[in-house]
Amino acid sequence: MSFDDRGDLRDPATTRLLTWIDSVRQDVAFGLRLLRRSPIIGIASVLSLALAVGACLAVANIVDAVFLRKLPVRNSESLFQVVRNDLHSTGEVFSYPVFSTLRDHSRATADLFLATFVRIGWVRWDGGDGSEERVEFQYISGNFFEALGAGATLGRVLTKNDDKIPGAHPVAVISENYWARRFGRSRG
Repeated sequence: MSFDDRGDLRDPATTRLLTWIDSVRQDVAFGLRLLRRSPIIGIASVLSLALAVGACLAVANIVDAVFLRKLPVRNSESLFQVVRNDLHSTGEVFSYPVFSTLRDHSRATADLFLATFVRIGWVRWDGGDGSEERVEFQYISGNFFEALGAGATLGRVLTKNDDKIPGAHPVAVISENYWARRFGRSRG
């Protein structure tokens, strides 16, 4: 940096910055004059800009929640999904015997659990009015909650013992939202 005979700063970067700031000041002043001449167009411009910023923030929050934020489970960075790509599949990715074999052979290196895709079905509760209710459900293996380090608010979750004899004693774990909506958080 150097000064000329008049004491002015002659740094090219500073000169560019000052020129840019002056240009922005002139643009803002011109925009304000236009807004004073036609306030309806100004209001429409501000509202459309606010709507665009709001939409961008909404999309950013969705991307953060779905793709960027870690899952609230133990060791979420070490979760992997095993998928079988089979063009002739009947819809199920693995049969239970295949899962059992894979789980038994991977115990030393990994906790392998099973979770099907979420499905929609109908359920009828004993002691109710006999009507059926549409629910989303998912089949999981007994070690699902243990492998993820998740527990239950009330009652118990599935355990490895629930997998010993498939279908011997059907057990269901319901979400906290469903418990509140359907049963009013009743402990009974």
